[in-house]
Amino acid sequence: MDGPCKVIFIDDEWPHPPIHWHSNVEINYFVDGGFNATLEGEEFYVENDSVILVNSEATHFFGEYPLGEQQGITLVVSEPFMHRACPDFALRRLSLDYAPDRVEVLKGYCRELFEMYRNCDPEKRRSEVPFEEYQMLKIRGLLNLICYEMIEYFSRIEEQDFRNNLGQNVNWIQDAVTYINDNYASDLTLQSVADQCGISREHFSRTFHKKVGMKFREYLMRIRLQHACNMLIYTNERVLNIAVNTGFQGLRGFNRQFKEVFNITPMEYRKALKKKLNVL
Repeated sequence: MDGPCKVIFIDDEWPHPPIHWHSNVEINYFVDGGFNATLEGEEFYVENDSVILVNSEATHFFGEYPLGEQQGITLVVSEPFMHRACPDFALRRLSLDYAPDRVEVLKGYCRELFEMYRNCDPEKRRSEVPFEEYQMLKIRGLLNLICYEMIEYFSRIEEQDFRNNLGQNVNWIQDAVTYINDNYASDLTLQSVADQCGISREHFSRTFHKKVGMKFREYLMRIRLQHACNMLIYTNERVLNIAVNTGFQGLRGFNRQFKEVFNITPMEYRKALKKKLNVL
């Protein structure tokens, strides 16, 4: 993802993804509402002209079947881009409640993006890049403005700073998370990662759970499933290959773990997510 965001334009009926999560921040703007949604366990109704911010790792679900034609955009924010622009972005939480007077500004930028797409020739809409190069200048400008709004108005470091919360453990905890994220497809064990960090197995297990909020095996499984979901959606790899390439021992174990989390099989998930979208 080279630019500030990956842009997904939605202009047809499609079943929304099952409840899911990912590491990227996401902005959803719905021209047409009319369906229920869930964000971090809280249910609400999506109306017309709604914008929804989804924090990294937040579980979300935007209705299984929208009523009528679904129109809007999804912006998947590039974390490397945001970290370059705002080095402490990983410590920030997003919420529209932080600046309610700026919500209409954010919606305005999203509307402009969608209107540019809607005004494209129908044949061009179906192409990989529906815009002329000169139009991309405006699109990149709007995306930069949206990211600016997010950092300046809709993000805030919460009272309990994550770095302070980690205290003296910050360095090896960060090293452990980075190591797991880089090597999730390998045969990682609690002992091997603890050895990598120079920490005893017992101390690693206890402190990792306390600071990260989940046990080592749970975190590793979450990272593996996250990558598996991306491969199911954006590649045509066989499910068995995806299982092996994301660190699972075999198809049976992958299917079992996947269904425990998403309540559907990987193939059902792929079918639900494989929709006709134009992606920049």
